[in-house]
Amino acid sequence: MPIDNPRPPIRYIDGGLGHNNPSRLATAESRRIWGAEAKICLVSIGTGQQPAMSIVNESQLETDLETQKSMFKTVQSALSTTASKFPYWDTAKNIPAGVLALLKMANALTTIATDTENVHDTLQREAEQRFAYFRFNVDRDVGNIGLEEWKKEHALATNTLAYLRTHDTSRKKSQCSNCLINPAAFYGK
Repeated sequence: MPIDNPRPPIRYIDGGLGHNNPSRLATAESRRIWGAEAKICLVSIGTGQQPAMSIVNESQLETDLETQKSMFKTVQSALSTTASKFPYWDTAKNIPAGVLALLKMANALTTIATDTENVHDTLQREAEQRFAYFRFNVDRDVGNIGLEEWKKEHALATNTLAYLRTHDTSRKKSQCSNCLINPAAFYGK
């Protein structure tokens, strides 16, 4: 989206295209501003854990017909009306270049979608020794609700409240609050 006030216009792109979970960027920026020894408390709020997805090797996708068919079935379940226009898919002997490009794109998007939890896992390991880190991310039934699915607001709220009421999350909220209010006491240093 271009924003042209003030001039010259600047183009902005959704951070989800490369940094679906920008927590690593935040830690790098904090180190740049306050130095590597600064006591920071990072709070990451996710949009819900995604269901498990299969990611395949692109060279395998390029050459293996069974892998292509399997990936297409995954895409088909997400885009059932479009995929139904390929009535002879099960008997196909080769895949048109355009369909193969679609499969590669779906595989790449799957990689991007799963990146949020990879970033979380990496930060969790780093945080054990370097900084305080808290991630809040509803663990079921909301990760596959799209931004355009406003009619699912009630399900989103219900599952989020259930997540926030669990003992583990309540304990983590308390620890996070203590860290944000008094970082020195939280670090005990």
